[in-house]
Amino acid sequence: CPAGMAALYRFYNNGAGGAPNHRYTASETTAAQMRSAGWTQEGSGASGAFACVPKANPSDDGDRVIVYVQNGTAPTVPAANDWVIRYSYRVPPMPGKTWDPNQQTFYIWGDVDFDAYGSEGPYAMSGYRFNQISPQLSIGRSLVSNDAGYAPGWQTITSWVVQAQYFWQKGETPFALAGEVVHVSPGELIETEIAFSAVTGHIVATITAPGGRSSIDIPRPFPNEPSLFADWKDFFHRAAQKSGGVVYATPAMQVEPYFVDIQTQCSILPFHIDLISLPGVPATTASFTYQSLGTVTCPTDLARLAF
Repeated sequence: CPAGMAALYRFYNNGAGGAPNHRYTASETTAAQMRSAGWTQEGSGASGAFACVPKANPSDDGDRVIVYVQNGTAPTVPAANDWVIRYSYRVPPMPGKTWDPNQQTFYIWGDVDFDAYGSEGPYAMSGYRFNQISPQLSIGRSLVSNDAGYAPGWQTITSWVVQAQYFWQKGETPFALAGEVVHVSPGELIETEIAFSAVTGHIVATITAPGGRSSIDIPRPFPNEPSLFADWKDFFHRAAQKSGGVVYATPAMQVEPYFVDIQTQCSILPFHIDLISLPGVPATTASFTYQSLGTVTCPTDLARLAF
């Protein structure tokens, strides 16, 4: 596609369930999800594009609600010392009556990413675009597993679940490390912890609910290519050298819908948050703000911070 344009992908569900259906997306992440789910890609050329369209902004997969540090502050994490990020929030109600779990997805999380050091970031250190640790709550057609080569697998989930997860991507190829799936109920308290140990060099990501916990030990970034970094401590040391002695992190809380109409999105809002605890940021509501990355408006607030 020419400059200023992006590939539009078209997929066919091969008439599954007696309901022939096509899906169009300009999101490479969604396109990878549809390939993995067995849909047939209908396009041409090396990229398999169906057409070219004006470049979209990230919210075009849905109107995301994002909670982030106030005043545009860029949070950092220590390169050589232990640090912990914690989030607590409530499981929303089940989506409204127009909800179709086979076609629509909600991902809700408190995460941290290091995309600033990715192939499209200002401090590129690898060929990977995304480097995201995102223990999450999900429902619908969700990424819930990985194989021995870290290729992700999707499954239709008809009730809310939580799962520890690490997601990374090179070009259009996604990778994932996924923990145990734990079923949860509306109103339950979810607690997330993402902890770096300077002793082991590992990050452990855990998400806990009344019915159980899901945890993964992530020894290094991009575990499919262990030659890139010895461990996270090695990654952070090199990152600090790249970015003036500090390591930039992007922690945030999000409600991210895919193919969800605004009425259904509003049925699970507001996003009830009980705690956001980040290194160097006061754990008070005054430290954070929220917005819709799109056009969604609801009769109630999009988010409620109660800490």
